[in-house]
Amino acid sequence: MEDHEMDRFATCEMLCMHCLTPQLASQKCGACEVLLGSYYCSICKFWSNGAKPTYHCEKCGICRVGKGLGIDFFHCDNCRACISLPNRSHKCIEGLLEGRCPICWEPMSHSTSLIDILPRCGHAIHKDCLQAYTRSGNSTCPTCFVEIHPSMSEIRRNENRMALTQTQALIAIVILVVLLQYLLTL
Repeated sequence: MEDHEMDRFATCEMLCMHCLTPQLASQKCGACEVLLGSYYCSICKFWSNGAKPTYHCEKCGICRVGKGLGIDFFHCDNCRACISLPNRSHKCIEGLLEGRCPICWEPMSHSTSLIDILPRCGHAIHKDCLQAYTRSGNSTCPTCFVEIHPSMSEIRRNENRMALTQTQALIAIVILVVLLQYLLTL
């Protein structure tokens, strides 16, 4: 029902929708033994059908979308948030997810949507919101207006560094080949 709120953490009992037996909240019905969700959290009283992998973070105090801590997420104590492993070297912002998504304005702390951490400024935004935002031609963080992605000059500089490194590697190989040929003639 959408006309009232319920504290799911305080939920103690449930009604099996298969056999209509009232019982203590659990993953499986005690009467008809039907599995009520592929994932169940007894702390959050949260059931999931498995469409998205879900795990419970003790430090956040809620269930989050993902495979789990140490698998695809880690908990940053300073940000007070679970952050995807590719962002392990993120820019810490205390209480990072305690605000709202700057695009849709949904609270970030209990969001089931995937969240991106912008690499240059460290601000958080829903992944889907960021994709829509950048598709519409925006290239700066909607919170602080720092460029989201490296500028073209930075990209070219990195490409030039990589080309130089590759050239240095080729020169080293040629020198080794010449040196080996010389040693074989002795």
